[in-house]
Amino acid sequence: YAGLHLLNDASAIDPKYSHNASIPTCDQVAAEYIGKDTKFASLVIAANDKDKLKGGNGPGMRSISWNKEGRHISGIEGALKLYTALYGDHSVSKEKLASQFSQKRSIMDFLVRDIKSLNSKLSKGDQQVLDQYTSSLREVELNLARSFDLSSEKGALQHLEKPPEELSGIEDVKLTYDLMALAMEADYTRVISYMLPVDPILKSMNLSVGSHDMSHYRGAASVAAHDARDEMNMEMLAYFFDRLKSIKQPDGNSLFHHSMITFAGGLRFRHSRGNLPVLFAGYGGGGIKQGLNVVNPKDTAINNLWFSQLRHINPELEKWHNSQNNVSEIFTV
Repeated sequence: YAGLHLLNDASAIDPKYSHNASIPTCDQVAAEYIGKDTKFASLVIAANDKDKLKGGNGPGMRSISWNKEGRHISGIEGALKLYTALYGDHSVSKEKLASQFSQKRSIMDFLVRDIKSLNSKLSKGDQQVLDQYTSSLREVELNLARSFDLSSEKGALQHLEKPPEELSGIEDVKLTYDLMALAMEADYTRVISYMLPVDPILKSMNLSVGSHDMSHYRGAASVAAHDARDEMNMEMLAYFFDRLKSIKQPDGNSLFHHSMITFAGGLRFRHSRGNLPVLFAGYGGGGIKQGLNVVNPKDTAINNLWFSQLRHINPELEKWHNSQNNVSEIFTV
């Protein structure tokens, strides 16, 4: 379950953490810094489990993002739903979309007014819970507004054919990477989190070992499946890097040059969290050293890396949760 809290390391901060750890993830904090002027402050992409394999992604949660109220964000599940979120549902007319949006917004306004009228009658604790609920409603309202805006105008997104519904596993991941690159190129978003689907990838590789056996047992079949899966993950990640490197920005550098990409997992073997390998790539627009293998002392908080990335986009940030220091071996500014 600690894997679900990779982006805030909640299980290290509080050993008795619950699934609703009251700590936002670093992607949501980054979205507050650099996502306000984009159509999606952040894109939270969940593992696509269309085949209902129910393995490898935690207790019914398939994204790794948590909002500022400490609530899990369900995310957009799979390439098809991500395509619809970015390009809109063209089977519905603009007039009907406008009507639907107006109706949903009226309902949202009514709910918020009704909640405010109750506020003075509640205890302080209940008021805080109600405030969280109201904030969640406002987030839904913003998402509705963005959805309508995207459905009305395609913006700068390059044309891409709608993906088939049966997409799963490796092909779903690669198309998701394509859509992520297109969304970044069009400046629809500047912050993305993505949880890879474990069992669907194994299935598309024709591996009979399930994610649980692969991560919990040391038999020859499990080790072979683990190695094959890791190699495939790296091939797909290299595909994503190549897509970003092929997209040129106005200053002549690539989108990869202007990005910071982290590939990691929250668990190593069984439920152990120590000595986790983390791949960090991109130049962040400059100020990030390349080609390094940094070995940290035992119990080094992964929040050091998240803090360093957040500080790279907001130099005034002094600390991030249990971070101990800036990763100076990598970040030069």
